[in-house]
Amino acid sequence: ETVAGRLVLVALFVLVLALKPAAAASPWALQVGGVLMLTSLFPRWRRVLIALAALVWIVIHPSDHGGMLLNLAIASGSENVMAFQLAIVGGVLLFAWAAFAGIRRFPGSVFARRPVFALVLFYCSLVTFASTVPLSPKLKVILWSFIAALAGYLWFIAYSLKDANGKERRTFGIELGGYYAFWGSPPTPWPKGSSYLSRVEAKDAHELAVTQLKGMRLLLWAMLLNVVMLIFEWVVVGRRSHLSDAIGCLPTLRVPDLFEVLQASAQHRWVPWGLRWASLLSYFLDFTLSLAVYSHVTIAICRMAGFRALRNMYAPLSATTIAEYFNRIYYYFKELLVEFFFFPTYFRWFRGKPRLRMFFATLAAAGLGNMLYHYLRDPSRILRDGLWRSLVRFQSYAVYCVILGLAVGFSQLRHTRRRSRPTGLLAVLASARVCLFYCLLIPLDHPARLSLAQVTGFWWSLLLP
Repeated sequence: ETVAGRLVLVALFVLVLALKPAAAASPWALQVGGVLMLTSLFPRWRRVLIALAALVWIVIHPSDHGGMLLNLAIASGSENVMAFQLAIVGGVLLFAWAAFAGIRRFPGSVFARRPVFALVLFYCSLVTFASTVPLSPKLKVILWSFIAALAGYLWFIAYSLKDANGKERRTFGIELGGYYAFWGSPPTPWPKGSSYLSRVEAKDAHELAVTQLKGMRLLLWAMLLNVVMLIFEWVVVGRRSHLSDAIGCLPTLRVPDLFEVLQASAQHRWVPWGLRWASLLSYFLDFTLSLAVYSHVTIAICRMAGFRALRNMYAPLSATTIAEYFNRIYYYFKELLVEFFFFPTYFRWFRGKPRLRMFFATLAAAGLGNMLYHYLRDPSRILRDGLWRSLVRFQSYAVYCVILGLAVGFSQLRHTRRRSRPTGLLAVLASARVCLFYCLLIPLDHPARLSLAQVTGFWWSLLLP
């Protein structure tokens, strides 16, 4: 609980963090360590320091949504690409500040009552306008650059606009600290918005000590999982890494990559039946491990900064229902869907029919909300293919969302009737059934982007040896 103890713990934390290959190859670990040192020395100024760190992070790493903003900056012919990116991101943040101030100034307006709906509608209108209206080359680059930057901040802004009418009168500068937090927030806000950070912030030296120790423990667990993941990738897939020399003595099964298997099946070049299943299961486990490592490192840094944030992933393979797995695998994405899609639907529709009300709200979140989030997340696809063609090519993921929404909804209804959680062999069988369900959904969500007919053909091939 002493200042010296905090500094020693932060130094050990950064030392362990630097063992991660991606962190060791860049000054990122030292940058994170510098901010953690400041928040440990001056806990009363924690939120201000995090907001300042967010501004520095934006300058050092402008929001670059999948490389789209950088490519547009180069296409603009600007002499200073970095200045172009910063100008576009600055315009997005200015827009967010204006919307935040507008809600504070006119709390009874339609926009203030439905801020998230208005924000998403504005974004969709921009995309539709940019996709359908003929524009000059320069104006087209500027507009799509603004769309690309806004896509990266869309749900961060949504959280802050939702909190603008709250009881706590936070300034926009404090809200900005959660937009591009130094612990590395992805397009999905981790951990949620500024109001959540206020609820989980350590209030005294004892809480801070407990929170930082939990952060250190989570980082150590992430490093252990990282080693397990690298061994798994070498033994199963044959993928080389910085540990290849140490584990090269282990045999490798060389299971083909699922991307290659799906591409081959789309061209009716079938790999052996056993390898189809092996590639599907290995992709599922590898994805789970990689997401666990990334999630735990991010939340560990957040905890070291003094916030008792919940894990983003917690033992998903032990889930015994489809709904439980959905809640455990990507907690903060689930929370985003709950905040912006489940609750608005739940409090508005079917109030006299509780079971239908729960099912419909779940379908709106895990189905419609999930679909909308992922379609709007990648504007480069819309720019490349056009509005209509991008929607047509999104058909597989749309079916994925419908199936997932229905499955989670029915799982919740069934779970409410269950009196107790299965144990022993029944729990293992239930978990295996849940994992199999999510494995079979992978081809609909895979980066190979197969059509619905191709995915159906691959599913059929899994049944035929």
